[in-house]
Amino acid sequence: MNWEKILLKNTLIGHTDCVESVDFSNDSKFLASASSDMSIRLWDWRKSIEIEKLIGHDDSVGSVYFSPDNHYIISTSDDFSIKIWDWKNSNLITTLEPHDYLIVDAKFSRDGK
Repeated sequence: MNWEKILLKNTLIGHTDCVESVDFSNDSKFLASASSDMSIRLWDWRKSIEIEKLIGHDDSVGSVYFSPDNHYIISTSDDFSIKIWDWKNSNLITTLEPHDYLIVDAKFSRDGK
C-alpha cells in the first residue's frame, strides 16, 4: 500500500495546536487525535471529515486510545487526569483524578474491562 499517497490525499485539519497522539479504531474506520489545544477529535479519515470533538480536559491532551469494541476512548492530559469517553454519544463517562504525577499514557485492557 502506498501510504504516502493516502496521507497526502487525506489531510485532517481541525486542531489549533500540536497533535500529541493518534489512534486508529480497531476496525480501522476512525481515527482519534489528541492535541495541545485541549481537545480530542474523531475523524472518518477516509473521507477527511471530523465527526466529533470532545472537550473536557483543562490542559494539553497527551494520549488517546480506542477501547477494543471501538465504543469508548481513554485520554490522558497534562491536567493530571484520565478521562473515559463514550465518543459515539459525546458523553464523558468518568474522570480519574487527581494524580500526584503526570500521566503520560493509559490504555484499555485487551478485554475492554
